[in-house]
Amino acid sequence: MSLPTRVLGKTGVNIPTIGLGCMGMSEFYGQADEKESIKVLNKSIELGSVFWDTADIYGKGDNEVLLSKVLKERRNEVFLCTKFGFVRGPNGEFMGVKGDREHVRQACEKSLKRLGIDYIDLYYQHRVDSQTPIEETVAAMADLVKEGKVKYIGLSECSVNTLRRACKVHPIAALQIEYSPWSLDIEKNGIMEACRELGVTIVAYSPIGRGFLTGKYKSLDDFDQNDCRRIMPRFLGDNFNKNLEIVKKFQEYANKKGVSSSQLCLAWVLAQGENIVAIPGTKKIKYLEENFGAANVQLTPEELTEIRQIIDSMEFVGSRYPEQIATVTYRITIWTDMLFTTECNCWAENSKGDQVARCFRVAGYNDCSSFGPDSIRFLSTPTNDTYWVHTDVFLSLRKEKIRGPFQNDTCWKIGGNVFNWEFNTIGCCDIPNLC
Repeated sequence: MSLPTRVLGKTGVNIPTIGLGCMGMSEFYGQADEKESIKVLNKSIELGSVFWDTADIYGKGDNEVLLSKVLKERRNEVFLCTKFGFVRGPNGEFMGVKGDREHVRQACEKSLKRLGIDYIDLYYQHRVDSQTPIEETVAAMADLVKEGKVKYIGLSECSVNTLRRACKVHPIAALQIEYSPWSLDIEKNGIMEACRELGVTIVAYSPIGRGFLTGKYKSLDDFDQNDCRRIMPRFLGDNFNKNLEIVKKFQEYANKKGVSSSQLCLAWVLAQGENIVAIPGTKKIKYLEENFGAANVQLTPEELTEIRQIIDSMEFVGSRYPEQIATVTYRITIWTDMLFTTECNCWAENSKGDQVARCFRVAGYNDCSSFGPDSIRFLSTPTNDTYWVHTDVFLSLRKEKIRGPFQNDTCWKIGGNVFNWEFNTIGCCDIPNLC
C-alpha cells in the first residue's frame, strides 16, 4: 500500500503526505506499551507511512532506541527524521536549548548510536538556541551532511528571520511546526509565506490539535496523570470546556462529510499547500489506520470555504504551551557579526514613562527584506526595568501587544534579560523616520 507523496523542499525526494509522529510512544502522552508501539511502527510501513519523526529528548533517548528495534531490519524502508537542541537534566527536567557546533556533532553521534543507523535522513534543530548564531548551528549541520551522517537538514519552531538566515548557509529542506485548525500562527507570522517562497516543506506536528479535535476527550480526567496536556493552558480550568464547544462544530461538519474529525483535520491541513505534510502521532493501530485514511479524503473548494468559515468563527482560549516552553518558539538568534555602529535615537520607554534607549545598526547587515526598509538595529537598555519597544519582530518573545504612539507602528512589551546577554533587554527597531 502507498500514500500520496510530496517533494521534500528542493531535494527532489518524495515523502508521504502523512507521516508518523513517534513521541507519544515513549513520553508525554501517558502510558505506552512497547510491543504495541512496535506493531504500530511495522504497520505504518505496510500502510506506506515511512516518514517517521522522533527526537533525542523523547523518553530521554528511549524513543530513538525503540525505533532502532524496527530499523535494524527495515532501515531502507524508512525515511527517518530526528531532532536535537533541547537539553534535559538527570531527572528529565528541561535545562535549555543548545545549538553550538560541539553540541550539534555530539547530539548527532549519540542519536546515530541509539538508532543503530549510520545516517539520518532529515536532521532538525528542535528549537533555536538564541545565544548561538543560526549560521554556526547550520554550518555544523552542513558538515554532517558532507560527512554522510545526515542527508538533509531542517529547523523547528523558528522565526522567519532565522529561517532566511539559515537558508543562506545551507538548503533547509523542512520546517517542523505546529499547524492545525486550532493553531494557525504560521498563517499570521509570515512562516507559511516564507516557506513557500524559499521552497521549504512545512511538516505540521500536532495536526489534530494534540488529539483534542477528535472529540474523544470530554474532560481533563480523560488524560493520564503523566500526560503533558494536563499542564497546557488550552486544557486547563474553564478553557477545556470552552474549547470543547468549538470542537463540536468541527465534529458536526465531519459527520456531515462522512469522515472522522481527525480525517477532516488532516485533509484540511494538507489542502493548505502543496508544500505541507503532516505527522500525526498515535500509539494504536486503529488510530493509525484512521489517520492514514485522510489521504483519500478530498475537499472541494466549497467545502474548504465552509471549513474556513467554521475555523474563523472559533476562538480557542489558552496558549499552545506553558510559558517555559513558549519562550523558545519562533526565536531569533544573535548575529555572527556583533560589531555595533551608527548609534541613533530609537524610541524606548520604561514603565515610569522615561524615554531611555540606545539603538545600533549591526555592521554588515543591511539586507533586511524580512524586517522592512531599514537596517536591523538592536536596543540595549541600562536597567532591568520593563520597556516598551517599537518593533514588528521578536513577536513570540513579547508577552503583551500594545498600541504605540506612532501611526502604523507596533509595540511589544519586553522584560529584562530576554536573551541573557550583557544587555538587559533587546529588541529591533523598524520605524520610518525614527531610527
